[in-house]
Amino acid sequence: MERSQKDNRILKENNKKSESNFKNVIEQSPVAIILFRGRNLIIDTANAPMLELLDKSSDIIGLPLLSAIPELEGQPAYNLLFDIYHSGKPVYGNETQVILKRNGETKTAYFNFTYTPLYEDGQIVGIIDMAVEITDQVNAKLALQQNEYELKKRNQDLISFNEELVKLNEKLRETEDKLKKSNIELFQSRDRLQTLLDIVGEGIGITDEKGNIVYTNKHNREIFKLDELSMLTLNNSSPQWNNRKLDGSPLSDDEHPITVAIRTGNPVENYVFLVDN
Repeated sequence: MERSQKDNRILKENNKKSESNFKNVIEQSPVAIILFRGRNLIIDTANAPMLELLDKSSDIIGLPLLSAIPELEGQPAYNLLFDIYHSGKPVYGNETQVILKRNGETKTAYFNFTYTPLYEDGQIVGIIDMAVEITDQVNAKLALQQNEYELKKRNQDLISFNEELVKLNEKLRETEDKLKKSNIELFQSRDRLQTLLDIVGEGIGITDEKGNIVYTNKHNREIFKLDELSMLTLNNSSPQWNNRKLDGSPLSDDEHPITVAIRTGNPVENYVFLVDN
């Protein structure tokens, strides 16, 4: 009994440490990141670049998204967040228009973003939003397109029109290059976050609804002495785990905490069992 209680305390401390490390990764990222939890989209963490982007203070942490930023209600960028809970797949936004209140004024802004589901015990418990603002680039692109339309409509002299069109196209290409660069930066930031998860000092594994392992970080693979490809061929009930209760008796598939969480839809916490590695 005392050992079980001690193990539970250790697990809780490790979980707190892992969560703290994860939040530190977000807070130290140069890319704007915000983490929502639950279907009410409670703001769990928002780093300094994201708070600056939203023109908000850290007081919004702990609030539902719409309580913190009510003008988002009904906007496509807000509605897309709920698709994550249905599909379980990341959602990507490109040049997405978002209306925000900044400096007391309602303004239109444009963003490239990635919404990524956050899993715990095989369940989606939140969403990680990484965003890059591209308002200046999109406005420049729209302005160039409008200028091109007006130039064509005026039917100017063919030579002067072509000269002007070349200049406009050059600017348009520069704008598109900036947009491409913004997209690359967004995906690189996602890759950096993945790399940071690999250097977290705790083993992290994610399964799908059938218990199949779909993600495992470097430390997790080191614990079990398996490479990534081998880990991804396993599930929670694979024979090589030799799952056992603390008394050494076999742990059935139906009793496995991952199976229980998938079946009930509820988290299973502080469950200690034995496996081979």
